[in-house]
Amino acid sequence: MVDIDTVSLQENYEGDLYIFSKCYDARAIILAKHLRAKGKVIATDIFDDYFSQVNDPRFVRLRSWFNQLVENCNFVLCSTIKMQNVIHHFYPDKKVHVLNDPYLCFEHDALAETLERKLAAAQNTMCIKIAWFGMGDNPNFKVGLQDLVAFSHYLEPIVNSEFKVELSILTNKRAMTTENLELLKSLPINFYLDEWTERKESILLEESLVSFLPVNFQNFSIVKSMNRAITALTAGTQVLSVGDDLYQALGEFVYRSPNDLLNNLRSGKLLLSSKTLTKLDKLLDTLANPMIEAQKLSDFISQFQNVEQKHTQQGKFVLCVINGKESSNSVNQLTKKLNGLSVKTPFTKSNNQFDVIVEVINNKLVFYVKEEVTKLLGKRVQGYISQRLSINKSLYFKVNLALIEELNCPIEFINFGSSIFSDTSDYPVIVKSIFSILEAVFPNSELVFSEQSKSGWWLS
Repeated sequence: MVDIDTVSLQENYEGDLYIFSKCYDARAIILAKHLRAKGKVIATDIFDDYFSQVNDPRFVRLRSWFNQLVENCNFVLCSTIKMQNVIHHFYPDKKVHVLNDPYLCFEHDALAETLERKLAAAQNTMCIKIAWFGMGDNPNFKVGLQDLVAFSHYLEPIVNSEFKVELSILTNKRAMTTENLELLKSLPINFYLDEWTERKESILLEESLVSFLPVNFQNFSIVKSMNRAITALTAGTQVLSVGDDLYQALGEFVYRSPNDLLNNLRSGKLLLSSKTLTKLDKLLDTLANPMIEAQKLSDFISQFQNVEQKHTQQGKFVLCVINGKESSNSVNQLTKKLNGLSVKTPFTKSNNQFDVIVEVINNKLVFYVKEEVTKLLGKRVQGYISQRLSINKSLYFKVNLALIEELNCPIEFINFGSSIFSDTSDYPVIVKSIFSILEAVFPNSELVFSEQSKSGWWLS
């Protein structure tokens, strides 16, 4: 696994398969087009559902990114059937492989000893040690610590029992905001809070009898993988999960009721015990065995061994990257490295040097290309150059759009610039017109739209 910046700087691409994971900007799309043209197999790993909330304007930019990237992929990876269904909702014919999150380690004998020790300790000390671990926040959704507090009333039967209860929370530092810390005060139990590290998680699970894993009912949460429950079980803790039944496939090893947990503890017959480990081992073979999952992935990938180049003449296309309101410098740098054209729109805030500039002047779209770019114009379009001028110390030529007969898109916007409301209304229309213009003036062009603005209005 390498950072996308590292891949972007490579001169030669020696891999046969490239999988993009959590690269939520235009660089992934640009590289996917470039590598696919070289006959590489391209895939994306969709872990989180930022796409099915079609009525939430915050995710319009991510749905645009998703659509552009998936169109350039041979297949998509995800970790759950529910996430596969989300992808197939948008792309019913796209090949999707479900790669179950595997367990890291399953040592039967050591795990049996751990379970016996924890049961004896809980019964002898009359103390139930409960763990909550994981990401405590998300920039877009109320999850993590908020789930813990929202479902904490399920712990009340345990708190009110004859057992003493200790709750330990491990989470990321970013989640430890004043608001969340104040929220944790409403828990029906005293708790210990610390910043998560892999080592601290390992120690916590080694000491805890129970992992409390509540799941809320929003789309983002219900498509998550079972990795936390599998981590908890293979570390030797009982799992108490309330809310959405995310861990249904592990049902016979997951408590849905705190009272059931208490009764089993009193009788010494917990769901996960030295006597049920063989059954768990067989179940995890079907759900999370790393060797089996690796073999399934290898078998799936083998069908793409003889993938054809997307373009018959390798690299013989004009890459045009259209910059919206906010587009990072790294996108611009990668565009130039791959000899693509960076396109400025009337909304672009950046002062970078652009190969193509589109402005609205006197209520009409005006199209400028750098001098060295004119050779890429269609032969007929080269005859439509009507003016030469200097912009930002570079020489540009104006292309007369009115002369392009096949152009069938709006180029006049009489209210542009009059107010934020008119610009908001014009944005999607202008962007689509720019797409049409680029396709008309640059034969065999490949277009990428780069927009990182979180404003919900920018593309319909």
